[in-house]
Amino acid sequence: MKINYDREKDIMLVEVSRRQIDYAEEAGPIIVHFPKINILFC
Repeated sequence: MKINYDREKDIMLVEVSRRQIDYAEEAGPIIVHFPKINILFC
């Protein structure tokens, strides 16, 4: 797992997989990216 925070943009990125992103969905104030095989890591 990799966590980054950008103070200028006030964005936190939590990367739990290195799989290529296929699509994204918005869940309230959070944007969740999904790989092609449709796995969400919790």
